[in-house]
Amino acid sequence: MRPTFSAYLIIVFLLVGCGDEPQGGFGQEAAGPANTTKKEGGGGGAPEGGAYIVGLLPGAQGQPDDGTWPADGIGFAGCVKATCASTGANCGTIFDGCGGTISCGSCSAPATCGGGGQANVCGCSQKWTTEQADSVGQVGQWSSLAVDSKGGLHAVYFDVATKDLRYARKPAGKVWKASTVDSSGDVGRHAAVALDSAGGVHVVYRDQSKHALKYARLTSGGTWKLETVHKTPYLSGKHGEDIGLFPSLFVDQQDTVHVAYAYWSKSVKYGRGRHEILYTSRKAGASTWATPQHADSTAGSNNVGSSISIVADAKGGVFISYGRYNCNTYCTAASQTGQLVVLHRPAAGVWSNTLVDTSSTVVGGHSELFLDATGALHVAYRDETNGDLRYATRPSGGTIWQIGKVDGAGDVGRHASVAVDAMGAVHVAYYDKTKGALRYASRSLGGTWKTTTVDSGKVGEYASLALRAGPSGKLLGVHVTYFDAKNQDLKHAFRLQCQ
Repeated sequence: MRPTFSAYLIIVFLLVGCGDEPQGGFGQEAAGPANTTKKEGGGGGAPEGGAYIVGLLPGAQGQPDDGTWPADGIGFAGCVKATCASTGANCGTIFDGCGGTISCGSCSAPATCGGGGQANVCGCSQKWTTEQADSVGQVGQWSSLAVDSKGGLHAVYFDVATKDLRYARKPAGKVWKASTVDSSGDVGRHAAVALDSAGGVHVVYRDQSKHALKYARLTSGGTWKLETVHKTPYLSGKHGEDIGLFPSLFVDQQDTVHVAYAYWSKSVKYGRGRHEILYTSRKAGASTWATPQHADSTAGSNNVGSSISIVADAKGGVFISYGRYNCNTYCTAASQTGQLVVLHRPAAGVWSNTLVDTSSTVVGGHSELFLDATGALHVAYRDETNGDLRYATRPSGGTIWQIGKVDGAGDVGRHASVAVDAMGAVHVAYYDKTKGALRYASRSLGGTWKTTTVDSGKVGEYASLALRAGPSGKLLGVHVTYFDAKNQDLKHAFRLQCQ
């Protein structure tokens, strides 16, 4: 269709400017078109004579039928196109102000377009998001979480109803899928998970039925290979032996699997027992486990607490933290004492132990140990006497531990889980028994502790924290799995990091 003349017409309005009377005075006929031309030296805005040239608006009559505009950035009738830079946009699609649109690109994960609250700007919400990871049965106790290099999440935990070991996986950008790993008896308590350099999944856990330590590995074919690492009887002549209590797992840079766990023997006379910390390992590709070593045979006359945690450095050195509890013959609550202990064995060396914190009557339970990229050690743990969350750190090769309180508001610090990012910031998840809530504490390098409640309503026990990092080590997200006691579910909380 041929455009009409009016489709291209630019209407010129002739307005009389203030202060310029028509020649001949008011009420007389103007003596010519002098007021319709712009005087030399006139300022910006409307011409001094009041003549305005009005550009055609997008979609108004006069736009070409095909909707196109000149490619030089100037629209019809002087319309200047906006750009992504001029509007501050760096993602999504925006209007150019001249009837068209501009694509400003996409965002790199975990950022999303508008995710920080500003349209067409890449960002992340700094708020915590919570979701169910598994709600089948009575699941979520003894949860342990790991994050792979692609941002996929791997969690293991116990199903109280079926007494099975469960595994849930959430690939980056997808949904949780859960399955049973081991259902041969009462298995899955005290589960711990770690990933190797190829993303392979390794799990240790307790076999309550057989009083043994078990190990599961997810094969490349997607099936689980199960085996018993250590079982009773261990020492002949002992009564009521138990093995595999509170196991912890670490896979080093050479993909050697390191495991620490507790051995317990019961006294016939007093009904109490003795714990020892045992250690074993298996190199990548090996088919057998090393003979268990006594990492600490003076662990305690009754209980080592509910936590053992292990890490290994690049030189083959191994560190284990735990709460060493002691008590009298009948082990009443009033008679208990406890300390935070860190064990160390250099490569091909012997075990030694350090009493890190003895500042309270009972301290050191619910501990977790983390080894950062510089070789520094970090421990988050509970002060049972005062109901506080505490934290201790020691630089690589150092001997002096720095100790302090993180949170003392209420009865807090159970199920502490700690990790440190590439910038040296410390992240801790833990349970607030007073409020029945999941709590989170963080401290930047050289900064002070900041604490917040992540989720509430009888939730937060068995917390396990893991960080997602990018190829350069930049922190992309903080993830926590934990137990929802009210609904008997495994829950997942996460906060994406964009800065």
